[in-house]
Amino acid sequence: GDWNGIGILSGTSSDSVINHAIIEYAGKPAEAAVTIDQGLITITNSHIAHSRGAGILIKRDDPSLVLENNTFEGCAEGEVVGP
Repeated sequence: GDWNGIGILSGTSSDSVINHAIIEYAGKPAEAAVTIDQGLITITNSHIAHSRGAGILIKRDDPSLVLENNTFEGCAEGEVVGP
């Protein structure tokens, strides 16, 4: 990707929202356009495209994740990947 992407990692606010976003050309192999490691995350009405890794990578078994009305295009390692 052209840039690393968005990381919602330890130390991030407990509630994160991505709404009406266009996230393109992010990530790298084994990473993602959006990487989630903790917290309550809501991603809605967004378009994630052309990631060199996954569209969304979930690194933990227990994040609270809401995904609604999103579209994905050309994410090399899948749309939503995780444990």
